[in-house]
Amino acid sequence: MGLRIRDLIVGGRYLHHNGNFTRTIDSIVGNTVYWHDECGPGDCTKNVFLKRCQGFAAEAGSLQTPDQKDSPMTQEEKAQMDELRTAVIALSRDLAAIMELNATLTRLIVPLADHLDDGQKQVVLDSVGGLLVSAQSLRQTATDLSNPTS
Repeated sequence: MGLRIRDLIVGGRYLHHNGNFTRTIDSIVGNTVYWHDECGPGDCTKNVFLKRCQGFAAEAGSLQTPDQKDSPMTQEEKAQMDELRTAVIALSRDLAAIMELNATLTRLIVPLADHLDDGQKQVVLDSVGGLLVSAQSLRQTATDLSNPTS
């Protein structure tokens, strides 16, 4: 999650979205942010500033989002994350089941395909193994998300 209007503070240093320089906020008056960077001073609305600078500037020049700094999630954000986790778990399990069903159907149908030679049939059957590995990976993702460590 990127910066929000509440993250804009006078004296704050923000990394420009291109990653080449930082902007420091000199003052905020109403909806206008007055800033300076290596090229000189400037001003813009808060929303434009947020589009141009998408993270806090760290000393090493790396991007730090507010959540990484010390901006805890609100209760609403936590609820949304829980809802998202639940949806991803269900989707992972459902998709794994579909992939396993496709693998089973492929194993049953390919031997009956008269228009394929034995080499082509083997290529298709070999790909079934990859499908099953992917399905297992999705099931593991669902399990890991169901049992978070924190």
